Parts: sequence; C-alpha cells; structure tokens
Amino acid sequence: IQTQFPVTAGPTQAFECALANELWMTDMMFGPTLKLPTGQVVQTRLFCLLDDCSRLVPHAQYYDSEKLGNFLDCFRQGLARRGFPEKLYTDRGKIFTSYHLQVVCANLQVRLAHAKPYAAWSKGKQERFFRTLQEDFEARLVLDPVHSLQELNRRLWRWIESEYHQRPHRGLN
Repeated sequence: IQTQFPVTAGPTQAFECALANELWMTDMMFGPTLKLPTGQVVQTRLFCLLDDCSRLVPHAQYYDSEKLGNFLDCFRQGLARRGFPEKLYTDRGKIFTSYHLQVVCANLQVRLAHAKPYAAWSKGKQERFFRTLQEDFEARLVLDPVHSLQELNRRLWRWIESEYHQRPHRGLN
C-alpha cells in the first residue's frame, strides 16, 4: 500500500459534469433535534451524496453523530444503490480528509477531491439541495414531528423518492 494517496483540489470555476456517476458531491449538515420516547434529546446530522450531473441523491441519511463510520455507512449504501462514482468531491472537514477515507476511495478506485478553502460556491449544488431539504422536508416536521431516527429516515426517503427526484431541477437543461 502506498503511504500517500493522490487527493486533488477542487475547481476554481463553476462546473457541471456531463455524465451521471462522473462526480458525487457530499457534505454533512445539522438536522432536526429529536426528543426520543425515552426522553433523550438527539441532535441529528444528515450525510448526503448528490450526483453532480443529474442531482439524483444516491443516498442520504440522518445519524446521531458526525463520525467517519456514519459517513462510510452512507457512502456504502449510495454505492449499493447507484454504483460507483469516478470522483467524490467534499469539503476539507476532518472526516473527509481522513487517511481512512483516502484508503477506502483508493481501494474502490474513486478519486477523492476536495473543495479549495474559502470556495463555498464550488459546492453550491450540495448547499442548494440542503436548502431545499430544510425549506420543504424539515419544515414539515414542525407540524408533524418524528420521534426516532428510523422514522425520520423513512420520511426522508419517502420525500426524496416521491417529491425531490420527481421535480425538474432548474439548474439542469
């Protein structure tokens, strides 16, 4: 095994891939706070993979922490659902720059690329998805709250498959 894996920096201009599975973007955002039936309060985190070309979500899931193992679980499920991307594009968060993720991507022959520092616009498609999710899916949880991670993830996938994936995306021609 090599000791250093090639990790590339992200683009300096706006871009869009021509083919599905050419590039998946990923990020984590804080999700809703849940009050479980046990009385325990959980601040959820959403890991999400987004195909750059189609805006399809290979996988997204809420977890109770932002650990590498949770992201790898999300990534594994995305791979099982939608195949392998050529590249995985992330920010420079601790999880996404970890040596372990570099090894996983190298073994899967998925090129790991990171956004340049202070270039948040380069992950604008991912941020736009998060905003849509917050304004639509998560806003509904105020009137109809959930009380477990399992229920939250079931509703998330119902929304993704029956609404988000069915909408035309303005950024696509």
